[in-house]
Formats: sequence, structure tokens, C-alpha cells
Amino acid sequence: MPIYLNSPGSGSPAGLLSRILTAVVAVVLLAFFFIIAFPVFLALLVIVLIGGMVFSWRFRKIRREMDSMVRAAAENPTPFPDPGSSTPGSSANARPANNPGEILEGEYEVIDRGD
Repeated sequence: MPIYLNSPGSGSPAGLLSRILTAVVAVVLLAFFFIIAFPVFLALLVIVLIGGMVFSWRFRKIRREMDSMVRAAAENPTPFPDPGSSTPGSSANARPANNPGEILEGEYEVIDRGD
């Protein structure tokens, strides 16, 4: 149901008092919503900034660990374990690391052709 500031069937424009009252109510409502919305916006901004800092700090720690692992692997290359060995870390049955240009041989079975 629409709300009319003047009578619905009169057809006359709104009076000066109703226009002033409408403007005052609009300004008060806008000010109220800005007063409420600004702290909410600031709170959300602070939450997002803190979350981003926590995420970047955790990612930084993970990135440092990965970099140290890569450096350690580059300094001390370990051979790949034999797939048939019982312990993955045993070097008794290990084969040397792949050299560039080395051809790996093996068998495969087609499970699904995707036709």
C-alpha cells in the first residue's frame, strides 16, 4: 500500500510543510544509516585485514619450509626408493636419481579410453 503525503485523490502537489518534513526525515534517515554503516564497514575492514595478515603469516612460514626443503634436496639429492622395498626410506634397494635424457621403461594397462 503506497503512503501518500497528500490525500490520494486530490491531485494537488504536496505542500511546503510536507516537502520540508520529507527532506528533514530523509536527511535524518541518511545520517542514521551512515552512522550505523560506517562502524560496520570499519569492523569488516579490520576483520579482513587481520585475516589477510594471519593468512600471509601462515603462508610465509609454509613457503620458508618449502624453500628450505628444496635447498636441502638440491644440496643432498637422495635416490628414489625401489617400489618393491618394504621400507620407503631404505637405500639398499634404491636406484639412482634420473639423469637427463634417461629413458624409463615400464608396462601400462589402458583402464578407460574415454570414448
